[in-house]
Amino acid sequence: MSEEKENILNATEPEKKSEESKDSFSFDSLKPKIKPIWKVLFAVLLLACIGASLYFSFNAVSFDMYEYEETDGGYKLVGYHSDKSTNVLYFDSVYEKKGNEWVANPEKKVTAIGKYAVCCDEYITEIHIGASVTSIEEQAFYYSKSLQVIFVDENNPCYRSENGILYNKDKTEVILFPMQYVQYEGNTLKTQEGEQTVMRYTLPTTVKRIVPLCFAYAENLVEVVLPSVEEIGSMAFFKCASMEKITLSDNTRIIASDAFSYCKKLTEMFLPKAVEKIEHHAFFECVKLSSLQVERTESEFKRVQKGDYWNNISLTETIKIEYGKSR
Repeated sequence: MSEEKENILNATEPEKKSEESKDSFSFDSLKPKIKPIWKVLFAVLLLACIGASLYFSFNAVSFDMYEYEETDGGYKLVGYHSDKSTNVLYFDSVYEKKGNEWVANPEKKVTAIGKYAVCCDEYITEIHIGASVTSIEEQAFYYSKSLQVIFVDENNPCYRSENGILYNKDKTEVILFPMQYVQYEGNTLKTQEGEQTVMRYTLPTTVKRIVPLCFAYAENLVEVVLPSVEEIGSMAFFKCASMEKITLSDNTRIIASDAFSYCKKLTEMFLPKAVEKIEHHAFFECVKLSSLQVERTESEFKRVQKGDYWNNISLTETIKIEYGKSR
């Protein structure tokens, strides 16, 4: 072979090798390199999660028991974090920390309680609302798991309690029915039916509105009668596990979202002509509610404003509607 030909062959050899390497490329060849990278990324993610968990845990335990915001003429409680040492909560004077103790300062008055101020508390059984409180935001005592009773100072100008249940002053709104009300010693609704303790409650005729989440999670409440209620707030009876029957007023106009959802023992419901709006998922997971009796005719009922899945008991199953019914 001449020297010139040999040089040409040597020059083209790398190109052939490159083509061969392209032809033989496989993702499998990258596996040994990718695996260590994924191990590193997983380790970094795990450390980040642990760090975040420690951060939030530290902050959770470092909250002050009482948190306030100064407002015109008083103070608003925006947060309460129980230390398990008490089961009775007072809203009157502001509590200030003196050494290791929280001491009431009678010169500073609580005038408002913010939304979620007492949230998901597991220990408070009694709440006392003083005369100075003139504003309680909706869901201020959200999911207070052990709450049995609420008392309101008789001189309070905006709120009152009756038999341990919270209302506004003129009783046009019912604000909160405590989750563990059945254990309240002054409970006049409690009756014994065989081995089961149950409650049946007829609202005062003055009540026109049920505040959102008012009866949510209430235990042993089997029947409620609403003689004059016009508006039922969102999630008003959410997950009332024992609820079997609810009698609406002839004046009921609005049934808000999830009003009766997860009332799994609810067996009957009559919708009067006055109903003009039913929001989404109003009867979701009411698995024993086989039909809704509606006073309006089918053509009339079509004009009622309805939200998504308003009559669904699951994502695929709906409740049968019976039109033109009477009580």
